Amino acid sequence: MKKYFRVLPLIVVCLTNVLFSHQPSPILMDLGFTFEDKLLHISAFFVLGIALLFALSPFKMPKLYRILIVISFGAVWGLLDEVHQSFVPNRTAALDDWIADVIGVILSLLFIRFFFTKEPSNELPTPQN
Repeated sequence: MKKYFRVLPLIVVCLTNVLFSHQPSPILMDLGFTFEDKLLHISAFFVLGIALLFALSPFKMPKLYRILIVISFGAVWGLLDEVHQSFVPNRTAALDDWIADVIGVILSLLFIRFFFTKEPSNELPTPQN
């Protein structure tokens, strides 16, 4: 039963995403460059990818399936997010926002791969006495 509680962060991230997407005026930080909104999309979907990987972690499956699930879910969620925004006053759906969403999910996979995955060493074992 405990493994099903691992989905709670994913639910929180998805609900937060819907909450921010439903705002008539996007909440942007003024970082002083042009593509601030893309950075927000990448960041939000990076967190979504991490939350999804956390939710999937107790389930045994090949790495490729896990990768495909994360990218597919992120891409579909991003698409639904853009469609939802097209119905919100003063908001529009944009292909480049969806691309930023998918990039964020892919970056989460790369982050986990390079910083939290143990790879077998290429070193020869040392003899034991």
